[in-house]
Amino acid sequence: MIFHRASQLEFRAIEELSYVYCAWAEMHVRHGNVDSAIEIMKFACNKPPPSAGMRKQKSSKGGSLVNNIRAWSLYIDLLESGNGTFEETKCAYERVLELRIATPQTILNFAGFL
Repeated sequence: MIFHRASQLEFRAIEELSYVYCAWAEMHVRHGNVDSAIEIMKFACNKPPPSAGMRKQKSSKGGSLVNNIRAWSLYIDLLESGNGTFEETKCAYERVLELRIATPQTILNFAGFL
């Protein structure tokens, strides 16, 4: 409940929001709920950014981690840990490449995964 509320706040930098989501997912992993951790990171990575009109009204809470490599890396790591399907993991890697946020290490991991 606390992490959910924290994810709804407005942060100065999107990096701070990524710390919240990653800590939330890691807490679930520590308690053995890897599937719920995957769902949290899937939501965080695929949450659409607020539209221009919504940003002006300040009514949108939270932010979007669509372009955050830290969030995507944790999401992919969770999928690779054996709890995600091959297709789901492959789609996540392809999305990172499509967003052009992949690091050299991400590309090497993808090649190793295939």
